[in-house]
Amino acid sequence: MGLEAGLAINSGNESVHKDFAIASIFTGAALWTPATGKRFVITSLTLVVAKAASTTGTVTIYDGSNVQHSRVFQGTLDPDTTIVYRSSAVYRSQGIGNVLRLTTTSTMAFTIVIEGYEE
Repeated sequence: MGLEAGLAINSGNESVHKDFAIASIFTGAALWTPATGKRFVITSLTLVVAKAASTTGTVTIYDGSNVQHSRVFQGTLDPDTTIVYRSSAVYRSQGIGNVLRLTTTSTMAFTIVIEGYEE
C-alpha cells in the first residue's frame, strides 16, 4: 500500500498541522475543532514571541474548558525576550468533540504551531 505525496500518517490517522499568527486579545478562540466523533491529539506545541513585538500577558491553551486540569499550556509571555516554548509531550484530548481553545489577557504578538492528529 503506497502513500500519496504530501499525505502524512500517524498511528493510522492523517497528521494535522496548524499555525497561527496572534496579534489580538482572545477569549475562548477555537484553535482546533476535531471532526465529528473525533478527539485531537497534540504531538508538538510551539509558541514563539518576537522580542519587543507585544505587551506582557498570559496565554492559556486549553482542552474544552479553561479549568486547571484541562490546560495544555499557561504562561506569561514577556515582550522583552524572545521566547520559544516547545513541547513534544503527547497530549490526548480529554473528550471526543472537545475543542482546543486560546485565551489571552492582552494584545500580544506571537505564533503558535500545533502538530498532531485526530482519533
